[in-house]
Amino acid sequence: MTSRQEVKKINKGIRILLLNGTNDPVGSFGNEVVKANKYYTKNDLFSEQIEYEDMRHEVLNDSMKEAVYKDIAAFVGKRINNSELTVDKRGKNVFKAQDKKKSK
Repeated sequence: MTSRQEVKKINKGIRILLLNGTNDPVGSFGNEVVKANKYYTKNDLFSEQIEYEDMRHEVLNDSMKEAVYKDIAAFVGKRINNSELTVDKRGKNVFKAQDKKKSK
């Protein structure tokens, strides 16, 4: 866990996404991520936790990784103005910034 002094240095404008699998022994089967989420929230930071049933520690390399990529893309996509973030069939993030200028 990050010390209180280090947490105070984090820009309060950023959003933190915490991901974990319910079968992750490294993160105490999700308990450590829940604690981290509560700790960040208690210290006035915005954090969101997504827990994946039956996944282990490396959720980005799990057999159901496409769902994780989609959740990450949705999380980031909500926070980017005038842009679109999607996941292709191979699970790769595709970022398309929309041109603010309209062609005449």
